[in-house]
Amino acid sequence: MGKPRRRKPVTQSMRKKIFKRQNGLCNCGCGEALVKGWIANHDPPLELRVWDEEVKDTVPPASDLSHIFGLTKECDRTQTYGPRAKATYLNSDRHAIDKNKRLRGEVKGPKLKREWASRGFGKRPANYTPRPPRQIERGE
Repeated sequence: MGKPRRRKPVTQSMRKKIFKRQNGLCNCGCGEALVKGWIANHDPPLELRVWDEEVKDTVPPASDLSHIFGLTKECDRTQTYGPRAKATYLNSDRHAIDKNKRLRGEVKGPKLKREWASRGFGKRPANYTPRPPRQIERGE
């Protein structure tokens, strides 16, 4: 069967346990309180975990609370994409996931540019011979 396309959601009871375990604070170390809308973040990311076909789950399991942490939205964005959201950064989760996909061959390479169009003139006939260069006479 293989790895499922959709993952199981983090349930409300799981979120309560995570919140209580972290005393309502962000796990990144910033010390901010987890307010409404905080993110349950998997570490390591689910896409970087090895799939175990026998148990039909990742290693470690996707719903293992010891690998799920609560982060504020801003801290989650920083961990996922890096300090600025315009581009991914080295050591960000998104960078590692994309590199892993490239190495496994799941992502096609960059788009190749089209060849330049020809000028639209027809091909030269088979019996074509170029005209010899003009001789320039110099006056002495």
